[in-house]
Formats: sequence, structure tokens, C-alpha cells
Amino acid sequence: MVIRLLAVLLSLCGVVLADVGKVVGVHDGDTLTVLTESKESVKIRIFGIDAPEIGQPYGNSSKQALSTLVYGRLVDYSPDKKDFFGRIVSKVHNSDGEDVGLIMIQKGMAWYFRKYAKKETVYGEAQEKAKEEKLGLWNDPKPIEPWSWRKLK
Repeated sequence: MVIRLLAVLLSLCGVVLADVGKVVGVHDGDTLTVLTESKESVKIRIFGIDAPEIGQPYGNSSKQALSTLVYGRLVDYSPDKKDFFGRIVSKVHNSDGEDVGLIMIQKGMAWYFRKYAKKETVYGEAQEKAKEEKLGLWNDPKPIEPWSWRKLK
């Protein structure tokens, strides 16, 4: 409610905010579904990260980590970009304003997807720290990037 009120007030001042929705589904560690206030179901691919696929090592752990962060909660996102599959590609922030993609990288539950997010240097720094601390998938001596794993399938 507070987020929606703030969005309305800022829009009156000419400032455009992201859309808000309640997370009703988590597909894997980088894709979720939100239900908007108008009851529209929207699938979102989190910008700047690539998480292990279901069936890949750490895939279920990554999905669970994202679920713990966002399931049943309000998030905001920007609906201006879509991927090849028609999903919205956006940064996602939880109701505390935290960057969900960054948190997933910090926990070692997703890779920094440098190819599509070169300017997100904080993501790269977070990944290096997670690697050093052997968090999540970085506990594996030879983790397989999702983009490499998909090519093998």
C-alpha cells in the first residue's frame, strides 16, 4: 500500500516508478511470476544474473533461495524490456528496496551475467566475494555456468 501510494505521488510529480506485483510463483533462481494489482500474471527474468537450471547442481537450492527472498511478497520491476521468450527482463527489488539479483549473487546462488549487464560492476564484485568465501555454488570445485550447461543439454 505504501509503495503504491508513493508511486502515485511521484507520478504526479512527473517521476515514473516501476510496476509493483505480488510474487505468486518462482520457476528457478532467476525467473518469477508476479500478480499485478489488476490481476495480470507477469513472468519476469531477473536482469543481470543467470542461476543454475533445475536439474543442474545447485538448481533447486537457487530456486529455494529466490523463493525465500520474494515468494508471497511485493516486488517492483520495470516492464520496458522483454527477452526472446516474452518474459520481462528487469531488476527486481523487494519491499525493503533491496536488489534481489544482487542478493542472489551475494549468496552464491547465481552468476553475474556479465554478457548482458556489463555496467553492473557491483554484481561482479559481489560474485568475487562469494567465490572467495565459497558460498553456495562456489563451494563446488568446478561449478558449471548455466549457459554452458544449457549447451550440453
